[in-house]
Amino acid sequence: MEKNKAKLFDIRHFPMDMGRIVCSSMPLWFRLRKIYVSDKAKEKIRNGALIAANHTNFYDPLMLGCCFWYRRMFFLTAEVVMQKKSVSGLLKGMGCIEIDRSICDMDAIRKAVSVLKEGHMLSVFPQGGIDREENVSAIKSGIVLMAMQANVPIVPVYIYRKTKRKERNCIVIGEPIAPLKGGMMSNMADIGSYTELVLEKMGECQTLFEEIRRNEKW
Repeated sequence: MEKNKAKLFDIRHFPMDMGRIVCSSMPLWFRLRKIYVSDKAKEKIRNGALIAANHTNFYDPLMLGCCFWYRRMFFLTAEVVMQKKSVSGLLKGMGCIEIDRSICDMDAIRKAVSVLKEGHMLSVFPQGGIDREENVSAIKSGIVLMAMQANVPIVPVYIYRKTKRKERNCIVIGEPIAPLKGGMMSNMADIGSYTELVLEKMGECQTLFEEIRRNEKW
């Protein structure tokens, strides 16, 4: 089956496209360093894909936007961030999809799957909120269900937010993980195994960062 590709110009996403232009110049502001686990991970993502990243800081979405500025990227955003109407309108225009984390928010999931099927990228922080611990020890399986429904790969990412002035912010990007074989017919054991695979690949991104950091004596 041929993958859907997002339209190059779409008036509905004009605010997001303006944001992408801003993000294209922000790596210098963040002193952002991109690290790839392999040459395959360097290849630009052309179709729908779900980005799975750890979440330690409010700036993480902006840094992800800097890395993938060449594509429209939507974000699943917690309801607490969208409480103020003035902020909510702006964030929705920039591609944020509000999700209520206290329930199984099927409306948010449907919207997320829809943008993936349209050929866009969707960024999710599968830890379920900001976790300032460096190690990514657990993630929620909801990302797997969304990727399954849209039949798109998951791209594992590790974000390091600098703690010292001399350091640089870093993002480590892994290879896209192919959609789960069996799709919506997969059982819970397969979904659990795939979730563990995503967690493992996110951990490998972190391990690569730590090796580079140690060798370069940051």
